[in-house]
Amino acid sequence: MIRLLSPGEALCCPDPLTGCRIEALADCYGSMANELKADCYRSGEGGVLCHWGDRLLLSGRCDPNELWDFALMLGAARIEGLPAAARLPDGWQLEQHPALIHAPAVSVSGERPPAVPADRLRRVFALLCEADPAFSAESDLFHWLSDLTRRRNRGRAEVFLLEDRATACLSAIGGGYAYLSMVAAAPGARGRGLGGRLLHAVLQDCSRRKLSVVTAARDSALVPFYLRAGFRPLKSPLLIATRSRRAAAGGADDKESD
Repeated sequence: MIRLLSPGEALCCPDPLTGCRIEALADCYGSMANELKADCYRSGEGGVLCHWGDRLLLSGRCDPNELWDFALMLGAARIEGLPAAARLPDGWQLEQHPALIHAPAVSVSGERPPAVPADRLRRVFALLCEADPAFSAESDLFHWLSDLTRRRNRGRAEVFLLEDRATACLSAIGGGYAYLSMVAAAPGARGRGLGGRLLHAVLQDCSRRKLSVVTAARDSALVPFYLRAGFRPLKSPLLIATRSRRAAAGGADDKESD
């Protein structure tokens, strides 16, 4: 049985990859009373779920059949942190991304990475759009700025910019972990080592703060980049289920994902 967590109840998320994101969402949006409210639940198996917008994040175990029914009841179109053994019902498609972790270094040296002042966040957004067509197609500047500003003000996110050509985003911080959502360099600046330099500085900064860094590589070709920086693969990839537009609208199943 999945039950709503009461205000102030400990989350205790077992999976760091989704757990730090759930903790950040609960802190930033748990007290809101509109469509952006983040509601957190606990499954009978001990897993923690967070419903935010059209997304449902899962950290830990949950009965697969109950999970699908619960997602449909909430109107969720995307489930992140899906159990490996879960079988997808009609109308859903599965994607998986290699998951990696970087533990804090024992000794830390080097300069701190340049954090981005609020008036430079628009440049970061433009840089992310230049570097990733998928981000450009899915993201809206106003909502991105609003969300990121709220997270930064509560100490749940940080953004870095190097030479105005490379950026890195820690989009969620919680439970001793930081979720690295993207490292991007402008197309014309690639191949110069900017991304690697910035990532190294970010990891050093997280080590000073005793934070382990977790990430999910959108493309398996990026895995060597993270391994060279000292990441190691997690046992399981990040599994994401997306519901087709037609299925979400109650029509016949089709094969197009959101």
